Amino acid sequence: MASVSGQLEELYMANSRNDMNETLTSVLMNACVTAHLMPARLIMEHVLLVSILHHTVGIEVTLFKSGAHFTFQILNIHNGENTVNTHPCLHSIIPDSKMCARRALPHSIRAPCVRFMLETMLALKNNDMRKIPGYDPEPVEKLRKLQRTLVHNSGSGRETQLRVSLDSLLAADQIGRWWIVGSSWSGAPMLDSTTPQVSSKILELARKQRMNTDIRRNIFCVLMGSEDFLDAFEKLLKLGLKDQQEREIVHVLIDCCLQEKTYNPFYSYLASKFCEYERRFQMTFQFSMWDKIRDLGNLSATAFSNLVSLLAHLLKTKSLSLSVFKVIEFSELDKPKVHFLRQVLNMLLTKTEPEELNHIFGKLADNPKLGMLREGLKLFLTHFLLKNIQAHQSAQEATLLKERVELANRTLQAKESKLKL
Repeated sequence: MASVSGQLEELYMANSRNDMNETLTSVLMNACVTAHLMPARLIMEHVLLVSILHHTVGIEVTLFKSGAHFTFQILNIHNGENTVNTHPCLHSIIPDSKMCARRALPHSIRAPCVRFMLETMLALKNNDMRKIPGYDPEPVEKLRKLQRTLVHNSGSGRETQLRVSLDSLLAADQIGRWWIVGSSWSGAPMLDSTTPQVSSKILELARKQRMNTDIRRNIFCVLMGSEDFLDAFEKLLKLGLKDQQEREIVHVLIDCCLQEKTYNPFYSYLASKFCEYERRFQMTFQFSMWDKIRDLGNLSATAFSNLVSLLAHLLKTKSLSLSVFKVIEFSELDKPKVHFLRQVLNMLLTKTEPEELNHIFGKLADNPKLGMLREGLKLFLTHFLLKNIQAHQSAQEATLLKERVELANRTLQAKESKLKL
């Protein structure tokens, strides 16, 4: 298993993830969904492989975990269905899920379980897995231990639980795979690239969004037609754009983000991916942000709010540094800039872990050329961000923000003292 998962991880690194996901899904389905009953142990080993890749490669390798989240939804589908297939399905799901303790089992599901598998439910009720007919927990436990070992050895420490409902998975072609982006998305259904109307719809949308060159239209069509941010990233690279043409990716991405009616995290994750990929994209995003900051007074309320969320995400993920604020004259702040700084810094400070904040603010303090920006930020944090804080936030939120401002100031002050020494 270690060898197979390692080789597949290398293939994921060397090839399109979308192609890899499609190929892996096809191979697994052909192997597991057969005309004859497949041995349970063999199915569990296939699931183990997907589970390991889910941890080591990323959440785009979707794993149906054997937890209550999916188990209860699948059982709900069978609730009230007394068919020839119901009994074996429930018999397979319930013992292996190990999640049907009395306190966890919903009332709506208890009825069919008791109805079809009285002995099994009595065993579960008494928390005695040994009395479940034909159930041996040892193989599952061995594979769980192997999974923990392989995942631990890979050094993966990322959040990998798939927080998505069964309905969302089944409707992915209509609503998009929002869980890969990392946040729920409730916008219009994703366009289906298999329909003949797609290109005309996207091109009409491109015209309305003033994508007035072939390059901008191509970039826009890729953004609108992609399954998720990784798919968009790969497709945009395959356009083979150079120099000024390549910089249009950043411009179109930011324009689309700002024109959304509600903030869509898809653009933030895609922007972070480009910043991580090449420093030249990072510089283009910084220059573009400077242009937007200079023009804050002309942005609509929606575009202003979306820009706040985009920049806060880029700062939090270290895709951009706090030097993005060096175009702001702190001695001549107007209302739009004060409002903008307040929102971005509030979001950054309250949504980021203390260790990460130490790194973000420490990097600013490490640069002696940014002394004016450092002093300006210290002044803003103390006199503007905390001003009238109780009037706009709950006591808990105000306390958290105050603590994080003190942490940021300590980091800036400590680094500054070292520089002077």
